[in-house]
Amino acid sequence: MSNKNVDELEQYYDGESDEWVDASSVGYPESIGNFLIKFSSFENSIDKWVADGISDRSHHQGYHVLQLLKTSNKIDLLERMTLLMLTHFKPDMRVEFKEIISNMRSLNSFRNKIVHANWISLRNNGDVQTRVSIDKDEGFVQFEKTNITPKIIDQSIDKMENLMESLDGFFERLHE
Repeated sequence: MSNKNVDELEQYYDGESDEWVDASSVGYPESIGNFLIKFSSFENSIDKWVADGISDRSHHQGYHVLQLLKTSNKIDLLERMTLLMLTHFKPDMRVEFKEIISNMRSLNSFRNKIVHANWISLRNNGDVQTRVSIDKDEGFVQFEKTNITPKIIDQSIDKMENLMESLDGFFERLHE
């Protein structure tokens, strides 16, 4: 068994445990709702910068491309388009941009965990099942857990707001 934070499936999964709590009773709905609303704004910023990169005359072409992509693909596209520009015009900004992209991917990963979590598996300590996987060595079904609390979600909202400001400031400096 790996060192991940996992529970292994014994024989049957019944979805019950004394350690589990009702997420709606301990402050999660407001934090999750706020996070998802802010994430929508964050994704809109990504869309805007990708659309600008595809055509500075109109966003139509950009949105034709973007409507086919998941957020992770949008981040990849933004990275590829921007790195090419940085390589030719402002190579000194590459390190800063790589950090922004890394933070964007981390935030998107956290968003996916929130959206796809099995919230009925929430435990008192904030651990919630976020993925089902198979142990490659022994073949056991494993429920991967992530610690997600309202406080962690709220801190991620703050990080997201700072990241959006960093992204906007970066592109303003890039186009100076």
